[in-house]
Amino acid sequence: MTQTTAGALAGLLIVETAERPAGEYTGKLLADLGAQVIKVECPKGAPTRHMGPYHKGESTLFAYLNTNKQSVALALEDTGEQALLDRLLARAHGLVDDHSEAWTQRSGLSPDHVARRHPHLVHTIVTPFGQDAPQDLQVLRSVNVINAGGWGYHSPSEAPRQAAPEGSRPLSPRL
Repeated sequence: MTQTTAGALAGLLIVETAERPAGEYTGKLLADLGAQVIKVECPKGAPTRHMGPYHKGESTLFAYLNTNKQSVALALEDTGEQALLDRLLARAHGLVDDHSEAWTQRSGLSPDHVARRHPHLVHTIVTPFGQDAPQDLQVLRSVNVINAGGWGYHSPSEAPRQAAPEGSRPLSPRL
């Protein structure tokens, strides 16, 4: 018989409105640590449902990023459905989002609005260069973020070629 123990975040309720891999991964980590994560998707489904690779017609990226989560479809442009989300947020401990400032304004999820309505809530916005970054930096590809953050410089395939210092000895014998 296997025993399971509650995760470190058991008892916490997190609402996730994120639609990109970085935001969805944040929710995945919280869910994997035991939090109850409710993913809010638009009626057509999250964009990552349509990103490859695929297995048997389903996005494996979506499956990976959304394990251990519950899901609800809400059309946040509809005020009635915004009210449903508001009721969820009233019970939640945290909100994970990854949208632009314009989207959060339209959806009633701007940091100021959320702080006024739900002062108890930890509101996390996961974006490449911050929510107030210029528009051309709001949606970037992974390769841009990796290299802009310096990570690409440190990966072995991207390391600059430098000659070994004079008099140094190779770590392994030459063949």
